[in-house]
Amino acid sequence: MKRVSLLTILALLVSLLLVPAVQAAPPAGAFAGHWETTDPIDDSALDVYIFGGGQMRYTDSLASEACEGLDDQAWESFSIGTVDGDQLFTTMKWARCGTDPAHPAGFQIVWTLQSNGHLTNSFGEDYTRA
Repeated sequence: MKRVSLLTILALLVSLLLVPAVQAAPPAGAFAGHWETTDPIDDSALDVYIFGGGQMRYTDSLASEACEGLDDQAWESFSIGTVDGDQLFTTMKWARCGTDPAHPAGFQIVWTLQSNGHLTNSFGEDYTRA
């Protein structure tokens, strides 16, 4: 059996105490689930499904502004994000109006968990759990 000197043990303990604590990235768990609201512009149904480590599927049953001029104005997009405290920062990977491609990838939206349990975003939309 090898002997470890008291000095070695003390050195290891001191180094552990001096190393700053590394905080793990907050999980997307608090955001996870199905959220819904009604679009104040056209009364369409807005739904957000958050899953995994910050993946998001966003749908709008009638995206009259974003899909203007198209036959099918149902919006769907997929984003990925990261959590920082009570905020989820998402970047859109793809979007479409019906089957037609929509806004380019890279569009960013910030989602915030409010103290009242609601979820809001950069557009000021206010979602509740479905």
